[in-house]
Amino acid sequence: MKTFLFFVTLLMLTAFAQETLAQTVTDSVQQKAVTTEDVPQEPNVSDEHVPVPMTATSFNLSLCVLGFGLLLIIGEIILVYRLNISPQDTIKFIIVTLIVIGSLYLITAGYTNNQIAPAMGLLGTIAGYLLGKMGPESASNSNNSNTNV
Repeated sequence: MKTFLFFVTLLMLTAFAQETLAQTVTDSVQQKAVTTEDVPQEPNVSDEHVPVPMTATSFNLSLCVLGFGLLLIIGEIILVYRLNISPQDTIKFIIVTLIVIGSLYLITAGYTNNQIAPAMGLLGTIAGYLLGKMGPESASNSNNSNTNV
């Protein structure tokens, strides 16, 4: 229950920060438009990087992906408790879901290919390690079953 409340609070803070940032950028653009209309000036060239917030569509899609991921994780936790799944399989089950949801979030948040590529490489490496790794008990079980046949 605490985890659920944490994620809801995190989503609300993200929405508030997005709204505040969008309002700040809008206010500064309007203020610059008013001051530049009054006094003609030469164009200034600056190297400052102005952060541009996500568009409303990408922000809503990102929240939908995070909400869907939260519902999936809650459903998976319920399944793990009801079916008594082993700890190794539980880790694979939940972490692969987190990797997929994280990848979808990066895509819907509007990051460029150059920004996403290192994260995708890391997430793919983790997923490959988890799915390719055999536990010592399953390796010995498969060897015993082959020798008995």
